[in-house]
Amino acid sequence: MAKKAVTIKLDRQRKLKYTFNAFCELEEALGRPLASIKGNEFKMKDLRALVWAGLLHETPELTLEEAGELIDQAESIEDVANAVSEAVELALVKKSGEPGK
Repeated sequence: MAKKAVTIKLDRQRKLKYTFNAFCELEEALGRPLASIKGNEFKMKDLRALVWAGLLHETPELTLEEAGELIDQAESIEDVANAVSEAVELALVKKSGEPGK
């Protein structure tokens, strides 16, 4: 079953989707593990990198700076953070009761 994506309105409707490769690219871009992105250690550049990694499936040539420009076009940074959180959870958390899981 393909991983689900979360729709977010940036410059247009886009889909955030985190694949294994996207998480690897994210760790490479940040220079630290995904697990280190949490709580009081969270930085704005973490959010930018998360958006970038989540959009690589539809725009492989996207840069980090372009991802930041897309965030600027969203309704709010909070909306972006909520969509990222939901998409990361879809990618990482095993849903109980789903067939084949």
